Amino acid sequence: TTGCIVACKNDKAHEAIAKQLENKTCHRVYKTIVVGNITHDDGLVDAPIGRDPRDRQRMKVTEENSRDARTHFHVLERFNVATYLECRLETGRTHQIRVHMKSINHPILGDVIYGSEDKNVKRQMLHAFKLEFLNPLDNKEYTFTGKLFDDFIEVAKRLNFNIDKYM
Repeated sequence: TTGCIVACKNDKAHEAIAKQLENKTCHRVYKTIVVGNITHDDGLVDAPIGRDPRDRQRMKVTEENSRDARTHFHVLERFNVATYLECRLETGRTHQIRVHMKSINHPILGDVIYGSEDKNVKRQMLHAFKLEFLNPLDNKEYTFTGKLFDDFIEVAKRLNFNIDKYM
C-alpha cells in the first residue's frame, strides 16, 4: 500500500491519535482498483474481521475472535474488468479494505494475498489518499493527501479509467 501514514514521535502523541481513531474523529480515505464491476455506486461492508485460523498471518471475515469492521466505498469509475473506488474506513483493522473487498468478491487488483496475481500489475492497487486528524501539539485539524504513484496511474489508464479526473 502506498500513500499517507502518521508516525507519532512520543507516547502522548500516540495516545492522542489512538483516541481519535477510537472516537472516529480521525478520517482515512483510500483509493483502490478492485477486480470486477461493482454495480451499485455506494456501499458499506459491515463485517467483523479476525485472524484466519488456518493461516495466522492472514485476516478474514469471521465471527470467531473478531472485531467489528466497517468500510464505506464509493464507485469513482467502472470498466468491465475492474472498478475504481474510494474507501473510507470507519474502523481500522489489519488489512481491512483488502479483506472486505475480497469478502464481497471484488479483491484488490494485484493483491497476491487476498486476491489473485496479475502479471501486468506489480503490487496491490491500494493507496492511502487522505488523512485528517487533530494535531495533539496545537489542537488544529490537519489534512494530508498523498499523490497517486505513477504505477497506479499507469494501471488505471491501461484499464481506460479517466484517472486524471480524480487526482
